[in-house]
Formats: sequence, C-alpha cells, structure tokens
Amino acid sequence: MLPSNDRQRAYLARGRRFRSTTPTELARLFVAGYDAWLATFPRRDRSVDDVQAELELRGEAPPFESVSKQIEQIAALTSELMGFADAPSGSGFMRA
Repeated sequence: MLPSNDRQRAYLARGRRFRSTTPTELARLFVAGYDAWLATFPRRDRSVDDVQAELELRGEAPPFESVSKQIEQIAALTSELMGFADAPSGSGFMRA
C-alpha cells in the first residue's frame, strides 16, 4: 500500500520498524503508547504515530475503541491548557 498521509510517509522514511510486528502486538503497543502519552502529557512519543501508520499501511483500523478513556483524558488536559493560555493577564492566575 502506498503512503496516503504525512504520518505514513514519515514512518516509511524512518524505516518501518513495526513491519514484522503481529497485529496483536501492534494493538498492545497502540494502547501502551496512549498510556505513555497520558502519563507524560503534553509530550507525545513518535511511536504512537508509527504504530498507527503501520496499521494504516496494512489496511487495518487503529484500535481507537481501546483508548477512548485516554483520548477523553488527553482532550480534557488539552482544554485545560488552552484555558490557561487564554486567561487574562490580570486574572491572578499563577500568583502565589
């Protein structure tokens, strides 16, 4: 399958390290990647994108249903950060 998006092209350029990984192991790595992302938010390791790209290149859907709780938590953290960024300067935010 030809790459259809930037994530796939970047993954292929890095050498397609998950080519021989089983579908079961890819699913486990996908969940572990989201768990790690949540634990280190906002830092996100490239491996989440690489596993997703490998699944897509195989014509398989990433198991988003297995990470729905993590996605909800990441979305909430993102919204919280965006709210902090939008806080007016005179609001007393982060004052001791």
